[in-house]
Order: sequence, then structure tokens, then C-alpha cells
Amino acid sequence: MKSSILHIINLFIILFIVSCKKESTKTAKLILQKKDSVQQIETIITGKSDDPKAFKYLNFFYLDVPKKNLKSENFKVLNHPDSIFLKTENLLESQYIEILAFGTKKVYELPIFISPGDSINIIIKNGNISVDGTNKNHYKFYKKMYLNEYPIFRNDLLQYKNKCWKVFQKRDSLFEDFILKNPEVSKDFIEKTRTRILFEYYSRILHLTIDKSGRAKELDASHFEQVSKRYGIETSLKFSESYFGNLSFQFLNDPKVLKAKNYLGILRSYVHLSQNLTDSYSPSQFLIEKKIYLNEFSNKAQEGGLANTILKYIEVSPFRNSSNIKEAIKEFKVLFPNSNYLIKIDEAAKNIDLLNKLPPKEVLDEKLITLRGDTITFSDILAKTGKKNRVIDFWASWCGPCIYDIKNGGKNKALFAKDHFLDWVYISIDTDSKKWKQKALELKEFGTLNNQYLLLNPIKSQLKRKFELNSIPRYIIFDKNGYLVNDKAPKPTEYNSFTGALNDINNN
Repeated sequence: MKSSILHIINLFIILFIVSCKKESTKTAKLILQKKDSVQQIETIITGKSDDPKAFKYLNFFYLDVPKKNLKSENFKVLNHPDSIFLKTENLLESQYIEILAFGTKKVYELPIFISPGDSINIIIKNGNISVDGTNKNHYKFYKKMYLNEYPIFRNDLLQYKNKCWKVFQKRDSLFEDFILKNPEVSKDFIEKTRTRILFEYYSRILHLTIDKSGRAKELDASHFEQVSKRYGIETSLKFSESYFGNLSFQFLNDPKVLKAKNYLGILRSYVHLSQNLTDSYSPSQFLIEKKIYLNEFSNKAQEGGLANTILKYIEVSPFRNSSNIKEAIKEFKVLFPNSNYLIKIDEAAKNIDLLNKLPPKEVLDEKLITLRGDTITFSDILAKTGKKNRVIDFWASWCGPCIYDIKNGGKNKALFAKDHFLDWVYISIDTDSKKWKQKALELKEFGTLNNQYLLLNPIKSQLKRKFELNSIPRYIIFDKNGYLVNDKAPKPTEYNSFTGALNDINNN
């Protein structure tokens, strides 16, 4: 009997040990799964709005990562007229994003600092936007700051620069005070916000704001010469050196600043001005710029600077079809085979062969619809404008940014038409012709009833396919002979850049 009891006890102990081992294995697997899942932290954005259009036309833009749209690329989106729910596991590092919502009567805009794992809530109420959530103090600094307080350039560069410096000092002081009052904010937030404030200043002194709408023109050597003459400075070079302060190749090579707001634009402008490069977008200047990035910069700064230069020349240079650019693309692929810029470069390079030619026959033969309901071919649309240069504006009734550009680019368009013998042609990709006509009529004061057309078959459109019309608004420029000059022109609201694109027509 005792022997039987002892046997049962031993058996129980063995079963218990085996069971513990199995549980231990399960626990180990569970811990491993948890460890792996840490790499994908869920970030959630919710929101409520009393403006019915705000969330319909809502965008989230990375300001620290060039030309990425957080909403369309990374987020799973569930939208309602008055609320939103968005979540992602692809937000891999803390960064500034800009909330941009096109409401019924105003545009809501707010930069916020967001981190992986954050849960934030956007509130649009009574014409104001605010953000609350996990790290609420990371979201409220820019809410306290007037975003457009930088001065307008009045043809006195020294005065303009001094005013910009005072705004920078004010913002810097406000931030130091903010840190003292909110000691719980992260070191990452502090470092990236300081860099952002500094780069906002650099952006202003390198791209001169010329009116209240925010239009800017790029600083060039002629501005330094004007200051030298006005203030009796011995040489414009001496002034230019003092103008930039601590900005240098070494500073711009620092990994900590590579994702700062407008980094690539500041980098390119500084390279131009510090090296006195004035022969805009010529093949010889391209080689000089390429050499600077290869010799003076390293790693991500070299990669970003070189990629940005290649993309810029492909976009706006009348010499984009030159062998220099084609060779640079090949060289870039060898140097940076895993670069995130390769997709953009390949996409941009596809249409180089279409430039300075008539569009393909299938594009010219495509049929569109007029406001009267008649059909017309694209070749007839080009012929209808006579011997004028043309800008094709691709838009839609539901596209908030398109409508924003139409309204805010109105004054610029009149200047462009006068100075460049230009006609504006609107082509809508709407699938609902009634909404297209209604919106065109609503916007008639901005010229949308002239040269207004609708794609007959948006899904099978050769215009969309050939010009890779994946997003709108999109602007394409043809010269007076119907030759394609620029298939990815800047926005008309970007006055300086758009003027440069129009000037290139005469160089072809």
C-alpha cells in the first residue's frame, strides 16, 4: 500500500515537472512574441470637429521627412464628417508633423511633435484647432506661438535679416521658458524643437518672404551686392559670410539636423550662395553641385543633397535630358543602392524622354467633355489656345488642396498670363459631372469657367496614365507649339518656383 502511494506521488511530481516545462516553454514563447511586438508600436489619432469639411480634407504631413504624407502612406483611416480614427504601426521615430485641414471657411494648421505609441485627440471647435493626448505638452508649444510673425522683405536685406533674427530670439526664449514650465517633456522633443526653430530662421533668411500670402523668392548674390552698396560694406563676400552666422557645410553635415524642417531646401540654397553658383540649372553648374555633395558631405547629407539636386534638375531644368543628369542617376544608384530616394528618381526620370516633344498620339486623341456637354480631343484643346503657352491644371471638385490653389493662386495667374503670354486650362478628374460643373461655377471668379474640361473616362485616361497622374493638384506646362515643357511644374501659389518654370519655356 505504502509502495502504491509512493508510486502515485512520484508520478504526480513527474507530471508536475513536465507541465511546468511546457508552461515555461509557453511563457518563453509569449515573452519572445512580446519582445518582437515592441518593434511595432501602435500610434493612434482620433478627433472631433464642428466644421463638417475639416476632416473631409484633412492631411498629415511630415515636416522632417521630405514629401511624405503620413495619412496616405502609413495610416489606416476611418473618417466621418465630424470625427476621425486613425492608427498606424509604421511611425518609427519621434518627429514633427503638420496637421492641415481645409474647413468650410478657413484652413486649420498646427505643427505637433508626435512619438511612436502616442494616442492623440484633435479638436476643431469654434474656428480653432487644438490637440490633447498622451504627451500633451509635446503638442501645445506651437499652439502658443503665432506661426506667421516673420517679416516681409522690403528690399532691405540687412533690415530683413535683423528682424528675422529678433523673431528667432523671441521663439527661442519662449521655448526655454516652456521647458522650465514643463520639465516632463522629453530630451528628444527639446533637441528636435530647438533644431526646428533654428531651421525656421535659416529658411526665412534664405527664402525671402515677399507678401502676406507667404510667397517667397530665393536669396541670390544680387541681394548681397545691393546691401554692400547701400551700407558701404567693403565687399559683398564679407557681408554674405556674416549673413549666414553659424551655418556651414560642417553644421549641415551633422546627423542631428538632417531631418529638420526644410533641411534639403536650406542645404541647396546655402550651397548655391556660399559657392556663388548663379548659372541656374545649366549642365556645367549641375556638375559643380554634384562635386560639392560628393566631396564636402557624407552619408545621409550626401545622399539627400545629391538626390535633391538630381530631382530638382529633372523637375525644372531645360537641360534635364542632358547626359550629365543621366550619368549622375547611374552613379547615385551605385553609391546608394538601397536609398529611399531611388523610387522618386526613377519615377521622375521616366518622363524625361517625353520632354520638348508633342504628346504621344494616344494622348492627343483622348476625348474630354466641355461644360456644355460636348466632346473635344486634347489636341483640339491645345489648338484652341492658339499660339499661347499653356498650363494644364488637373483638379477635382472634392480636392481641398486643388481648390486652395485655385483661390490663392488667382492674383499670381493674372501676372503669369500677362508676363508669359499664358493660358490656363482646367481638366477635372471628377467621376460626377454635376459636382464638377457646380464647383466650377462656384469658383468662377477665379477663372474656372474658361477652358474647363472633364476627363471622359478617368479610369482609362491616357492623360492620367502617360503623365502618371497619381495625385492632384498637378500642373503640366506646354509651350506655344504644343511641346511638353514641364510635366511636374510647381504650384502657382509658389510664385518664385513657378516663375522659374515659366522662364524655362523661353530657354527651350
